[in-house]
Amino acid sequence: MIRNGLRPTLSLRPRVLSETYPYTEVFPFRRHWPLICALAIFDIIFFIPAFNTFHEAVELWQQPDDLFNLVAALFITFWLIGWSMAPLVMTILLVLLLFGREELAGDWEQAPQQHLEQPLAPAEEPLTLASPSSLILIAANLFPLAGALLGNWQLGPVLLLYWAESAIIGFFNLAKIIVIGKWSALFAGPFFLGHFGGFMAGHFLFLYAFFLQDPAVDPAMAGNLHDVAAHFMILWPALLALFISHGYSFVHNFLGRREYIGRRVKDQMSEPYSRIIFMHLVIIFGGGLSLILGDTTLVLMGVIIVKTIVDLRAHLKQHQPREN
Repeated sequence: MIRNGLRPTLSLRPRVLSETYPYTEVFPFRRHWPLICALAIFDIIFFIPAFNTFHEAVELWQQPDDLFNLVAALFITFWLIGWSMAPLVMTILLVLLLFGREELAGDWEQAPQQHLEQPLAPAEEPLTLASPSSLILIAANLFPLAGALLGNWQLGPVLLLYWAESAIIGFFNLAKIIVIGKWSALFAGPFFLGHFGGFMAGHFLFLYAFFLQDPAVDPAMAGNLHDVAAHFMILWPALLALFISHGYSFVHNFLGRREYIGRRVKDQMSEPYSRIIFMHLVIIFGGGLSLILGDTTLVLMGVIIVKTIVDLRAHLKQHQPREN
């Protein structure tokens, strides 16, 4: 009969008499060899494409002489990061099944029952248009509007700016995953980085081919990395403003208002997609209309204004207080 205070656990640590639980008993751990063999086979099967992809990525990174090779190297690298999580988890399970043990630890006196309650998120007022993070977001979105009016920005640079903003959103979402998941972020973080990075790499190639590449340039000579870098250099004030906007929201809202309380990693991993996809649908629709009408400044201004409104609504909805 197991008395109160005895807690069975599975452990990989050396057998040490615990001060918290002076009674410790180790039991033989039953090895499920069919499961271990099947897991080892699947682990090897998953490692083979990871190993081949790693060599392919190394070769691509040795000669990123143009944009297309660079995007291919990034896409394969992000795919490899995401894929590697599966064999890594299976390897950890194999080690656990091979070297783990069952351990019963406790004392013979009845321990007081402790109920650990999840802390409740503090009651916060909902964000409004007058909130600092909302005002900073509006100010950051005025930069592309000023570029279209004063800097003669065309459709391509504006779309490139919003692509870079998506990368900024992904960066801070990775930081949120680390805050929420703590140790579990060691697996969730690279997995998110893999699929989000692959999505961003493919999206950039589409963006460059349709909106940034000069049609007068020979396709064989297109994709020069210096030309691509020049596109970003024009946008650096707007990029800095957007980074500050999302960074302030992360520090002030997510950390300061403790919005991470009660959130789950799997929900946080998918959160940026709804905002990014809807935002880019608006941009692509407006961009197509701008191309049809001759890339007029008025249409481009309309795209920027609608994007700002959509972005602001998503910001206010995302930071609404959650029910405790």
